[in-house]
Amino acid sequence: MNSVSVSIAVLILVAPVLIPISIPVSVPVSVLELKITLLLLVLVLILVLILILILILILILILILILILILIL
Repeated sequence: MNSVSVSIAVLILVAPVLIPISIPVSVPVSVLELKITLLLLVLVLILVLILILILILILILILILILILILIL
C-alpha cells in the first residue's frame, strides 16, 4: 500500500511540471509537444511501475528471509 501512495505522490509532483508543456502557446508545434509529453508521461508511469515491482520483490524477499530464520530458530 505504501508503494502505491508513493507512486501517486510522484505523479502528483510530476504532473504539474508536464501539464504546462502539453499546453503549448504555438499551434503548429502542439502536436509534436503533445506527443513528447505523452511519451514523458508513459516513461514516468513505466518507471513508477518498475519501482513498485522492485519494492514488492524486496518485501517478498525480506518476508522469505524472515520465514527461513524463524524455521531455523
